[in-house]
Amino acid sequence: MVFNNSMIAARLPTPVRLETLRLERREVLLEILNLIAMSNNEISANSALKQFKYALNWCDSNNHSDLFRSAEDARKAYQAFTESLTHRLLVLKNCKICLCYRAQLALKQLLKMKFKNNYIQIIAGIKTFKLPKGSFGSIPPEEHIRQATRTARDLSEKLSSTVLENKQLPLSIEINGSLCSFTPVLGRPYLTQYNRHQILAYNSETNTLLTPLEISKKFGLCKSTAQKRHDGFATTTRLANDPRSPIRMRLAMLAADAYAQLFLYLTGATPSEFIKFDFDNAVAVAENSITKQLKSVKFRAGGKLTRYSISAKIGVPLLRKYLQLRNWIIDGQESPYLFLKLSSKSGTPVQLPPNFQAHYFKKLHGTFLPDGITNIPPLTSRKIKNIILHTLNEDPEIIAKSLNHTIETNLNSYSHQSIDRQRNEFSAYWSAVHKAASLINSDGTGLSVPSGRCSGYLHPRGKSEEISIQPSCTNQLGCFYCIHHSCHADEEDTFKLLSALYVIDALQSWSSTPQDKSSILHNIDERICEIIDAIAAISNNHKQMVDRIRHKVFTLGILTPFWESRMARFESVGLIV
Repeated sequence: MVFNNSMIAARLPTPVRLETLRLERREVLLEILNLIAMSNNEISANSALKQFKYALNWCDSNNHSDLFRSAEDARKAYQAFTESLTHRLLVLKNCKICLCYRAQLALKQLLKMKFKNNYIQIIAGIKTFKLPKGSFGSIPPEEHIRQATRTARDLSEKLSSTVLENKQLPLSIEINGSLCSFTPVLGRPYLTQYNRHQILAYNSETNTLLTPLEISKKFGLCKSTAQKRHDGFATTTRLANDPRSPIRMRLAMLAADAYAQLFLYLTGATPSEFIKFDFDNAVAVAENSITKQLKSVKFRAGGKLTRYSISAKIGVPLLRKYLQLRNWIIDGQESPYLFLKLSSKSGTPVQLPPNFQAHYFKKLHGTFLPDGITNIPPLTSRKIKNIILHTLNEDPEIIAKSLNHTIETNLNSYSHQSIDRQRNEFSAYWSAVHKAASLINSDGTGLSVPSGRCSGYLHPRGKSEEISIQPSCTNQLGCFYCIHHSCHADEEDTFKLLSALYVIDALQSWSSTPQDKSSILHNIDERICEIIDAIAAISNNHKQMVDRIRHKVFTLGILTPFWESRMARFESVGLIV
């Protein structure tokens, strides 16, 4: 039955088609309901339900509705679902690895709810999506971190003093080393180096109101129109300078968001914990608490009470300033939360949303921060704190304890260097490599020869007495048994070796009689193969390089110029036919 009127549909019972009931899903449904009932975090429960819904809808839409009937059906559905996610990730490229990981994990959980005993056998041997190490967020350049931190500090403290001391608008404030103008215009109150829009009747350089005559000359208006604009802006300025005007309230909330950002950096708390910091506890810390720790509840850890230390030198004074601003914002109202916002409907203090930090950065982009500085999410903020502590050679156990997780979690997921620090370290490393290479070549030891490198040209010396060919600087094949012969594990020397191998194989395979096949050539053949195998075993990249050059030489027939000319000489004298 279909109802056109949604209100009627809400009041009347909806008939159930018995043939659509799937009795084998009742156990799974009860497990899901139990999971929701035991969860203390509404956000986590909603996220889990969303993933469950996605997995089940896919199964129902792709002929796998029977996935809970038997282990065989479950395995077929799980494998098909994994293949679909892989296709989306690698071929269609319309999703990321994080989505594949969460979706597959959701279906795993559903199957585990139904098949508790043979769950492992169902998923065994099927590809498992894994988040790459450091997938909690890459570390941005340190200069970006510094800019974001300085901007948050300036906005929090300087805008707080603006509203608390009732400073008159318009005014100029230095934010992150740049002079910014704050105007009485509610819609566009900020004039910065990244946002230089024009405001009528206002001089942004002197923070003064233009006279009617100046307005008339600047915009080519008649005197009456210029006077009206002047009077209108004067009225706007007077209203904006009311102690609790909307524009001043907007500045206060921006300052409060900046304070929250600073404490997010200081504590490294997750969003779900941060928004639950207790106000009474914060007051005790600011007044006279011995332990400078902010408290919250960690629902993912079964309601565990967590504590985050803040610096007595930096954190506590900052907390006291924020509490003054908080008292001004709520104006006598009460809230159990340390960090909050005002409801747009009622004006009452409410809890911050978990994504408050993303909204804060959105306000700053293109206004107080250049567009090149991307958002630094909360989990990345934890890495920022972690990097600083590791750089100071702090004990890993103390670092892990300060971030409320184990040493293993810290080392596996949070011990990352910043991009620019990695760049500097690699730059220093390769500078040392190039310097060493130049020193080697400066004394003549890096002479290039057709079979690699020679460090003792014209001074051949055998590696042992029991060798089948004597080293010689006039016979290129003699290099392979000389102590001065070496090669680089790069494309150039690999190309030389494989070209030599191609010619040697040609000499052996194209000989007119088996007796003509030289044991000397056979030994050199084995020696080259031994070197090539050693190069390929260094890494996957080296193996791919060797395979690529092997295809170039043995399939396409492309040789180095030396061995190409040597091949032509052998053909001309009849050694190769």
